[in-house]
Amino acid sequence: MGAIEPRVRRLQVYTAGAVADLDGTLKAYLRIADSREPERVGRRLHELRAPVRLLVGALPHQGGISADQVRLLAEQVPRFTLDSIPGAGQYLFEEAPDAVVAAIRRSDRSSRTTPLAQEFRP
Repeated sequence: MGAIEPRVRRLQVYTAGAVADLDGTLKAYLRIADSREPERVGRRLHELRAPVRLLVGALPHQGGISADQVRLLAEQVPRFTLDSIPGAGQYLFEEAPDAVVAAIRRSDRSSRTTPLAQEFRP
């Protein structure tokens, strides 16, 4: 019997928690699907002071953020950046992990140019 392929091992590790308590996992997913936000955040987006970088996959896919939602963010969030990741769909962290890491690094570098700690003082 040979060694387990790395991708199979990653899948086993990634799903181990959910499989350990499948009933609990399914109940949690159903609760998430049924939950509603107590307050619509759209009318308060302009209050955001932290930079927001949204990563979206460029490939067609179901789910995810709509064009109207992106437009609302671009209009309302003062420091909004949209990055489109070619060759990826909805699950960017799985489909294009290097692009996600690069975007985080870009965000980290750009946030250093602004004294964010001072901005968040009450």
